[in-house]
Amino acid sequence: TILTLNLKQQLASSTYWLSNGDNWVGNNVATGSEGHGFWYEMKRVVRGICGELDEFKSVDTQAVNLKQCENNYAHSNKRHGFTTYPGAGYKQKDHGVFRDNWSYCNRMSGIFFHNSGNVGVQGGS
Repeated sequence: TILTLNLKQQLASSTYWLSNGDNWVGNNVATGSEGHGFWYEMKRVVRGICGELDEFKSVDTQAVNLKQCENNYAHSNKRHGFTTYPGAGYKQKDHGVFRDNWSYCNRMSGIFFHNSGNVGVQGGS
């Protein structure tokens, strides 16, 4: 079976897709994606099966603090190496740092934080 994706689906792809910052993301390589290398897609609600659980119904995923994103490599992706969701952005409570990440040879940009705040980049290239 051959899976055919339309243009919108291709642009929405990524090697690593994260729906909130409460993750340990370290020592990974994202290369050759049709979309983004590392995509933090923040929406205001938890999606999927967890979104149906009472303990997650009041969680604003845009405000969840970044646990760790460090020592990752993103290269040769067709869009951004590292990005936050276009439109929704990432506005965590405490200052989060994307530390010692490397991004190169991506078609659009190395790091693109859209509508985001309280987020920084330290080290890397």
